[in-house]
Amino acid sequence: MKGSKGLGRAMLVLVMILFGLGFAAAPASASSSKCTVKWPSTSCKTGTMRSNGTYHRIFYNMCASYYHYTDWQVKDADNGVIVGQGRVAAGQCTVGYINGLYGAYWGWVFNARDPALAYIANDR
Repeated sequence: MKGSKGLGRAMLVLVMILFGLGFAAAPASASSSKCTVKWPSTSCKTGTMRSNGTYHRIFYNMCASYYHYTDWQVKDADNGVIVGQGRVAAGQCTVGYINGLYGAYWGWVFNARDPALAYIANDR
């Protein structure tokens, strides 16, 4: 009886280890990051994230305030290369994908006014 308890515990530990390894080996979860310009600032920066592992892209949504245009960029976090950029007219948003990406990226809006925003995601 005493031996079977030890074996039961060993099996429980083994199952817990295997279960834990299954989660550790799973692909990285999808993520997104958003920032909003707050007065008196004229820019904001999103967090950094990896591109989508299946489609190798980043989704973006950049919006200007109601009364002032906004410039935007998405940059490679490792080397600073601009992979996407543009200007959004006052009161408008632009959305899209930047394809062919394999690294980590962040976005920002600048020359902006409150409440312009930058949003990037790798879950689409």
